[in-house]
Amino acid sequence: MTGYLKLEIRRLLRSPGYLMSSLAMPLVMYLVISNLYGGSGAERHQIAVYLMVSMAGFGAVGAALTNGMSVVADRANGWLRQLRITPLDARRVVVARGLTGMLAGLPGILAVCVVGGALNGVHLPMIQWVGVIALLWLGLAPFALLGLGVGYLVSVPAAGPVTMVLNFAMSILGGLWMPATLFPHTLRTISRFVPTFGYANISRQIAFHSAPHLADVAVLAGWLVAFAALAMLAYRRAGRRAA
Repeated sequence: MTGYLKLEIRRLLRSPGYLMSSLAMPLVMYLVISNLYGGSGAERHQIAVYLMVSMAGFGAVGAALTNGMSVVADRANGWLRQLRITPLDARRVVVARGLTGMLAGLPGILAVCVVGGALNGVHLPMIQWVGVIALLWLGLAPFALLGLGVGYLVSVPAAGPVTMVLNFAMSILGGLWMPATLFPHTLRTISRFVPTFGYANISRQIAFHSAPHLADVAVLAGWLVAFAALAMLAYRRAGRRAA
């Protein structure tokens, strides 16, 4: 699997335009939104930290989901059919592609955090910086797998719109664009079960010197299992159709 993972990483790095585009939107949104809020001192710092984690998560989730679009091209150009005749089983293919999707999200996380520290005055102890970045990256696993599931299941023309709708819907409902506390009661309750809510909230708790909530970890773990199963089933179904 290591050789296949290296191959997929090389394919990812050959798409600098995709990586750059995954940085632009979260950086612009972070700079614009964070400067719309007033406040000073500790209050302004808290807002900057909150928005930094939210926008880093938004950019990373978008990149991980969109990486699943690459499997659409694999289906069209026959690469999926070639994979089927190699010794690689479905589990190893999905794990390697999932890790590639997670790597696609890492530049966005790092870029927003660098801007947060350099331009918006976010100051955290080094251990918290490491914790926030590591959890934002590790938490991408469910979204990378969901992107693969969509890429293997959905038709070529529909894959882009479906991915975009999923990204925006989960980002808004999960409180990445605005705090979920501003939602009406029913929507706020639903939000807690959206994977992006727990994903961002776990890192926010670390940034604000608290331990992650077990409920957030449990919800995100549940989605990880569900999306892993979806990606495996979708890969096998697409493979049978390509054979």
